[in-house]
Amino acid sequence: MNAKLLKPYSEEEVCVALFQMHPSKALGPDGHFLQNKRWGRKGSFALKLDLSKAYDRVEWNFLEAMMLRLGFDSRLVAVMMMCVKSVSYSFLVNGEECGFVVPSHDLRQVSCLVRRSWKSVQRFNIFWICSAKHQDPKSLTARLFKAKYHPHSSFWDASVPSSSSYCWSSILKARIVLEKGSRWLIGDGASVYVWKDRWVPKPSTFHPITQPPPSRENMLVQELIDKERRMLCDTKLSAYFEEKDREHIRALPISNSLPPDKLVWHYTDRGQFTVKSAYEVAWDYVKPPSLSASSSALGGNPFTPLWKAIWQAGVPPKVAVELVTAAQHCRPRDGLTGDGEGVAEDWVWLNVDGATNLQNKVGGAGVVLRDRQGHFFAAAASFLPTMTSALQAEMLANKRAVEVTHQLGFQKVLVRSDSSQAISIIHTCVDRVLAMDFLAEDVLDIAKAFIASKFIFISRNNNSIAHCLAKVALYVETSIVWVEEPPSVIQDLLIHDIL
Repeated sequence: MNAKLLKPYSEEEVCVALFQMHPSKALGPDGHFLQNKRWGRKGSFALKLDLSKAYDRVEWNFLEAMMLRLGFDSRLVAVMMMCVKSVSYSFLVNGEECGFVVPSHDLRQVSCLVRRSWKSVQRFNIFWICSAKHQDPKSLTARLFKAKYHPHSSFWDASVPSSSSYCWSSILKARIVLEKGSRWLIGDGASVYVWKDRWVPKPSTFHPITQPPPSRENMLVQELIDKERRMLCDTKLSAYFEEKDREHIRALPISNSLPPDKLVWHYTDRGQFTVKSAYEVAWDYVKPPSLSASSSALGGNPFTPLWKAIWQAGVPPKVAVELVTAAQHCRPRDGLTGDGEGVAEDWVWLNVDGATNLQNKVGGAGVVLRDRQGHFFAAAASFLPTMTSALQAEMLANKRAVEVTHQLGFQKVLVRSDSSQAISIIHTCVDRVLAMDFLAEDVLDIAKAFIASKFIFISRNNNSIAHCLAKVALYVETSIVWVEEPPSVIQDLLIHDIL
């Protein structure tokens, strides 16, 4: 037998042996073929036996010793061992090669390592899959998925067929994350159902807690909007909702232009999906109970257990370092700044500020108009009801400021605010991805009436007069405008303030 096995073999003989292998006997499972077979008269079936072969557990040294003991020639044994021992493996984790494994027995050892590595990074990868789906529905990827998996339904109602690709199955596993973090931004209210959709700015459900009245289950949000006055109808809010719901709904800003409703990501300032914010939203959904308990016990940074989980995940050190570094070095973008350089003498300098009393859910807008030398033209203090954030007050204050300036007939305006976030939104509101963009659009629509306008960020130290008027507005519960003669509350500030 050894003599036959040790005979020289040609390349042609190797090719003949390989091509005698039937296609259905190729390495790997045949289940995918069976799941996708939809036609033909000749059927197939698979029989899977739960057997553990002896070879699955044999180490190379034992295999070599047994072959020699059974009488195989040492030259043949050497060739066989060269084949099984020459295999090595590395792994791609998020596109980067890492690890180098030389197995001491069969492929089950490598399979175990792969499963352990995958489970360690699976929770991180799921958010990248979320990110891939939470993009333009007109993209090629989104259209391909829709054509194949949900041609007659929305993404939110799509199912997972048995023949689904791994990518589609993973996206739907991550859909719960998108559902938890997305809500509707109300424009005209024509696309959003009051009782079925997520639109109330109240994490984490975004649904009204009030039960729908009989026969009104399919009511749209547009029925709650007074289109003539461009505001929510308080009579209908009182008729349909409990007080807790009314507080949140009244805080919704209604744009003058009534744009279409839009689905946005609630947990970022710009309403756009990010992997970092998705991880924060999903942490309670995927984290082990032990991490939840340790986070509460720490009473401080909830991400401390996350750092520990990353280091203890068993992923290669390079991957762990990249994950921790990326999470720790995220920084918000800087606001826009400016000092009015290049503005001519005939421009009016318009300082604006917003103030809030969030305990009472009210705000105030302060406005002061002067020339470049600081001479007083006019001022305003306006009460802002139903405020939920400082940013909302700042945006409404900017809107009130350009309204007053336009009513007074000024044509060239330099708007100066100490809210870098508000100025940034006004400069970048073309995407209209959150409620503040709608307010910014209102500001810019009013500003179109000016011959020229410019919006810049200034420090709080250079905005003390507008800040004082905003504080006054919190208590007046109306809107007051002073022309030519400043109110006494700001007279001393006008003397000492420098533009």
